[in-house]
Amino acid sequence: MEKSEKIIDDSAIVEQKYESIARLISGVAHDFNNIISIIMGNAQMCLYKLDKKDVNAQSLRDYLNPIMNACERASKIIKQLLVTTKRDEVEFKIVNMNTLLRNLMKLIKELIGENIEIVSQFTDETWYILGNEANLEQVFLNLTINAKDAMPDGGKIFIKTENVEIDEDIAEKIGAIYAPKVEPGKYIKITFKDTGTGIPEDIMEKIFEPYFSTKPKGIGTGLGLAVVHGIVDKHHGYISVESEKGKGTSFYIYFPVITDVREQKLIKDTKDFIEQYQGNGEFILYLEDEDELRNIVSKILSSNGYRVISCKYRKDAEKIVGEHDDKISLFFADIVLIDGSGFDMAEWLRKNYSRIKILLTSGYSESIINLKKIIARKFKFIPKPYSIIELLKEIKETIEKKD
Repeated sequence: MEKSEKIIDDSAIVEQKYESIARLISGVAHDFNNIISIIMGNAQMCLYKLDKKDVNAQSLRDYLNPIMNACERASKIIKQLLVTTKRDEVEFKIVNMNTLLRNLMKLIKELIGENIEIVSQFTDETWYILGNEANLEQVFLNLTINAKDAMPDGGKIFIKTENVEIDEDIAEKIGAIYAPKVEPGKYIKITFKDTGTGIPEDIMEKIFEPYFSTKPKGIGTGLGLAVVHGIVDKHHGYISVESEKGKGTSFYIYFPVITDVREQKLIKDTKDFIEQYQGNGEFILYLEDEDELRNIVSKILSSNGYRVISCKYRKDAEKIVGEHDDKISLFFADIVLIDGSGFDMAEWLRKNYSRIKILLTSGYSESIINLKKIIARKFKFIPKPYSIIELLKEIKETIEKKD
């Protein structure tokens, strides 16, 4: 069968993504129950200590730090799930495969359960590739699902990254699927190996075919490995496979690298970073219909140099603008409101009060809020959840941005 016949279209990739998501849900639900228990238990202990007046900074910190860690853990899971459901398959950017795989490890662990051990070995300084992160993550989620199904009684998954230079001699020995020849050059090689039942030799040539499956009818779409190959091919990469019945299967994926790329250094000192983005008494009109969130964000902004006028309803926000438009520097609003749209109000402000800067936010996926439309209108946007640093930085930059 010709290689061109093997390229999987976007609809097949999307269809297979939802199979992956369904498999993730049970593990994620379990993890979220644990996260909620951690937050609830530590929050109750904080309240108990306050009621007893048995409070000092260190004792509160001992309970608050686990709450912060649990929130970050939940945030990463949600962001990863949103990435997995993302339909934008076009945008390519510079990707560090070590970083991508480390960030994905949490969901991989959710997928495999407790009876499968995962062992990773990442090269110290990986080369970079040009890729679509959502697609690349789908490759490894699909391989994880296959590995789990091949190890019903438990086992191990090994994930390894390494930088390799392929010359003509090595290229001829790789045996890439549907590729007459591997182009010599520099690649990041990812090995994904399981200790499962293995793939019978008589079907090895069929496993990457669309809708081919060894699973019972109604289980899965039969697109898992076909999608893997389609995505690897889209990235101008190669994939080969080795398997031994009763011992397991190894997939070897090669992505061509780009050179002379350096990761941006992150400022690690949170306190110094926050101080860079303090306000100077500017007024912010904050529109958010979630009461608890509105209260805490208002306190954060007020504690960091801003004067905040907050409201729950759009009609109240419009009234405030009419009374204080000369004072308001920034309109910060959720997009989806109980009485309208933050985006529509932003459009109204731009038409009638163009001096006021605009920052929008939402916890919904990009497709629901129509992020492309927001970007086209040149509104600034920050997705939920956000850290204090992320929020202050975005607000400062939005207020100071020249029109």
